[in-house]
Amino acid sequence: ERALGPFRRVVELAPESARGQRDLGTAFYRLDRLDEAVAAYRASIAIEPDDEAYSNLGTALYYLNRCDEAIAALRKATELAPLDPVRWGNLGNACHWIEGHEAEARLAIDRAIGLMQERLLLNAGMAEWWARLSVLLANRGRREEAAVAIARALELAPEDVRCMVHAGRLHFQLGDRA
Repeated sequence: ERALGPFRRVVELAPESARGQRDLGTAFYRLDRLDEAVAAYRASIAIEPDDEAYSNLGTALYYLNRCDEAIAALRKATELAPLDPVRWGNLGNACHWIEGHEAEARLAIDRAIGLMQERLLLNAGMAEWWARLSVLLANRGRREEAAVAIARALELAPEDVRCMVHAGRLHFQLGDRA
């Protein structure tokens, strides 16, 4: 809540700052003020379209259950960053949970998996990449590989909160509630 003031001031002082609008949107998103987040992300995109703003917009729209708009924004993020496995993963994960988009989910998740594996070949020490890979693999039904990937992430960074979140999501998705 306290971050809103400074982010609003940035937008006031530099209304042409796409990043200022995007950061304001993220503050609103984290406060679960999704309609305001959407407005800020759209303002950012109007100034300077980029993959991060489109991805953030798509995520907020997804949680508002505005699924068609969410998918369109997430697709645009992949167009702007075609080699980014996170953008492909976001699109694939959203499509995975939206009825009627199963085929697109498979294609996007497979693309994300391939790109993430390429990154890990270059730098196998990135714990968060292993964690993200685990969720992608699980969404494709590759349970054993997902378990190996999350174990690797937690081995590399046992105290990393992002890895723990991915681990929790993975185990929940796989039915391992404990």
